Amino acid sequence: MDSEQRTNLLKQPKLDLGGRHKRKRLALIEQCSATKDQEAVAPLSTVLSDPNTDIEVRILAAKALGDIGNPQAVPALSDMLKTLDNQELTHTAVLALERIGDISAAQALVGRWESATVVTRQWIQGALQNFAQEIKAQVFTAALAHSAPSVRMWAKENLSSPQLIPDLVPLLRTVPPKSISELQSVLAQFGTVAVAPLVADLATAQGEHRQAVLTTLQRIGEPAIPVLVNALGSAEGEAQAAILTALQSIGEPAIAPLASALADAGDTQAVILTALRSLGKPAVKPLLAIAPDYPLVADLLLTDMREVVVAAFAAPTSDDVPLLMGALSFADDALRQVVQNALVAIGAPATTALVSLLESQDQVLAQWAAEALHSMGGSAVPGLLEHLDNTDRKPKVVELVKQIGYPALTPLFDRYVIVDESLKDVLADMLWAVADENIALPDDLYERYYVFVN
Repeated sequence: MDSEQRTNLLKQPKLDLGGRHKRKRLALIEQCSATKDQEAVAPLSTVLSDPNTDIEVRILAAKALGDIGNPQAVPALSDMLKTLDNQELTHTAVLALERIGDISAAQALVGRWESATVVTRQWIQGALQNFAQEIKAQVFTAALAHSAPSVRMWAKENLSSPQLIPDLVPLLRTVPPKSISELQSVLAQFGTVAVAPLVADLATAQGEHRQAVLTTLQRIGEPAIPVLVNALGSAEGEAQAAILTALQSIGEPAIAPLASALADAGDTQAVILTALRSLGKPAVKPLLAIAPDYPLVADLLLTDMREVVVAAFAAPTSDDVPLLMGALSFADDALRQVVQNALVAIGAPATTALVSLLESQDQVLAQWAAEALHSMGGSAVPGLLEHLDNTDRKPKVVELVKQIGYPALTPLFDRYVIVDESLKDVLADMLWAVADENIALPDDLYERYYVFVN
């Protein structure tokens, strides 16, 4: 564009008889559009922004700026999205920004969405769909930090396509802190399909970026576990350590998949064991549940995690009985003592499980169970008496009750009142063995004992 053409384009005559100057301007604008004249961007932007210029000229200038495609025109075109004077001008400006198609054009469209009319919002939405995926990912992620809730919601809606995942994951490196949580939430909503790109990104992530990826994987939770476990086999060094950290952050749901992977882990067995060990106290009970089937897990519990196992059963409950009993299949003497102490602390709810061990062919286990029941004292007696009608268990039950002694009196008296006639002799034998006339009994027990002996 030479100086004369520039003058003719910018000149705004007070009177244009017959529209000759307007036609000249329109022809000149079309020429700039056809040749994509980069030097015309500035004067065309001036024409576009001049409210005194004929609207047809301004609309054609907007179209020409889109055809030329120079990002320098973005500010002038963006301003046209604010005007309510002419919808055609606004629409043409939106289309021009779409044709420019770079990040600044997309940012301009997003930036005008909140204040736009309903119709203009629809045009903006349609235009943004034609931008490159990478650009859409960037501008909508930036919009997640917008002060207006409506803009943030709109941004999330536009980030809901799984096709954006490859472009969203790298943004965890560069996104501003105020947007990071929202971006993690967006990625987490994709679930399983986002895991592989995140794990791949984790291999080179450092510092805050690594933490951002780990937090995202933690938010995804269980769906991320199989991919993370599989990735352990090929990862090395810091990447492997990062995967272990991710599994640790997911926590207890990762334990069973990790343990299951041990059978076919090959060279990565040591890594998986490290992962299991790193999960600490929360891993103890899930690991105890599978240890009978996984010797490596059992060995882990008996060695590196022994102190954690002890701590896990400092306050046992009745729900722990099956786990504790299962531990006996691989426990050494020291761990058996831990199990025995826990079962004694649980008391009556553990009685049935312990009584079943009295019939064990393993005499060590049978003796161990008898010692545990004896240590429970009177709390074990009601449960023991429930097994009097079992021919195989009866002799051992009778012997144990006699050994428990004085603490067994109250449950024995209670049982004697309601027991079938066929068992009264057995109960009487135990009562005679436990009590005699010389025992200093409390008044309530003395009265019951007096009725019994007489």
